[in-house]
Amino acid sequence: MKVRKTSKKAKFNSFDITITVESEAEAKALYAIFNHAPNRRLIGSQGAEGVKSTLGKEYYVPYGEIANQVEYVEFYK
Repeated sequence: MKVRKTSKKAKFNSFDITITVESEAEAKALYAIFNHAPNRRLIGSQGAEGVKSTLGKEYYVPYGEIANQVEYVEFYK
């Protein structure tokens, strides 16, 4: 995965982050992160939904291994 921030400011202003997803495992992991309720509360559901819709529902894993030997049940506890 590659991540790049497109601007630098001394004071906070909104900025863009470009994420290059290089594998299916990364896509599934990102979907799980932005689908996890505690993360959705931190980020806000609109932001989380934006990431999930950009990734696509095909990366949602309802059971089994999400990515890198992390199981659905373990992650979503």
